[in-house]
Amino acid sequence: MLMVKDDKLEYDGANNHPDKAKVNFVVWWKKEEDTKEIKILLPQIRFKNSKSGTIPAG
Repeated sequence: MLMVKDDKLEYDGANNHPDKAKVNFVVWWKKEEDTKEIKILLPQIRFKNSKSGTIPAG
């Protein structure tokens, strides 16, 4: 499972760990009652299995 803890991405998986990551999409979010926009980065993450090699992203 992927989690964000203290602004860091953590992965709790048995034999898998993140191998590569890149920004896949950039989304701008703005509440109707607010003027401030928030930039949200949606990543594509490739995992590597320590036993069998790379796990395909999808």
